[in-house]
Amino acid sequence: MDLGNTQEKRAGQAVPALFRSKSAAQRLRAVQELARAVSDESRELLRRALFDRSNLVVAEAAKALAAHGDREAAPLMIERYYWFAADGLRRDPGCAARWQLVTALASLGDHRAADVFFDAIETVQVEPSGAGLEDMAVPLRAQAAMGLAELAPPGALVAIALLLFDDQPKAPTAPQHEPFVTLATRRVAARALASLGDPGGAAVLALKLRYPGNEVPEVLVECMDALVALDEQAALKLIPQYLEHRHPYLATGAATALATLRGSAQGKVLEMLLEACHRQSQEAREGIALAIASMRGDEAIHALERLAKADDPSVRLASVSALAHKGGPASEVILSRLAKDPDAAVARRAAGALQALHESSK
Repeated sequence: MDLGNTQEKRAGQAVPALFRSKSAAQRLRAVQELARAVSDESRELLRRALFDRSNLVVAEAAKALAAHGDREAAPLMIERYYWFAADGLRRDPGCAARWQLVTALASLGDHRAADVFFDAIETVQVEPSGAGLEDMAVPLRAQAAMGLAELAPPGALVAIALLLFDDQPKAPTAPQHEPFVTLATRRVAARALASLGDPGGAAVLALKLRYPGNEVPEVLVECMDALVALDEQAALKLIPQYLEHRHPYLATGAATALATLRGSAQGKVLEMLLEACHRQSQEAREGIALAIASMRGDEAIHALERLAKADDPSVRLASVSALAHKGGPASEVILSRLAKDPDAAVARRAAGALQALHESSK
């Protein structure tokens, strides 16, 4: 059986449903059928589907065209984005079409889409939802930030930086929930600054880390990772303060970010992480020890050995998981010693880790 011809035949059979059915669900199924057929005819039909009256059908068509790598469809996608944007509440509830159009344009990497991304990153669309009123454009703004980072047009740095500090809900929200409403956009903004690669992004991230205000840990950890990617010296200056933070996720995130630094910074970072291991809570201590284990070179295994010899049994306990993660003959030697530790919890965990390493090596 010629599967290619079969798919094209099915695509042809889907045309009446696509263009004549009154049911959006049927038209959507037809577009999905077309998406599986790789031919000039199917791509042309998918381009025509961009002009469907249903935002969900348009979204599916844009997704399929992007998967086909159809750059010829980019101008049509741009046209349709602005049509939906002109009356978003009525034409594109939930921002479904615009989100997929922006995603597709970003995937195609078409520089003609830059203005679309600038528009999308500022879009707000408050609609009724199960929770009352909700800004449905949050994912759209996040996707636009990644699109701008990919294209890097003039003005991208400012647009993405503003998104990083956009922590005010656009719909009525309980005060305790306010920091989390736009959490997704701020996380993506930090990631986008790293992807953009503009050195000016380091200053933006540094400002956020030095003066975090009420920022949530998830966003601050993204900022740490992004700062490491853009400016290692700035990262070495600003991230260590978080090793002392009482929130385990922040302390662990700081350790993980610092552990990715290379070269001459590695020795300094190891000393910082060792000190933090002794001072932090047990939950954070485990994560910091794992960050040490992720580092390359003999210095990392020597640092874990120092933790394994600590007077505090909780520090020795933290070293066990890290040594198991590190693996290798040197780790097994240290774990063998810890399996005879006077603290029962340390000895039990070390014995289990050692057995797991032996079984995985068989």
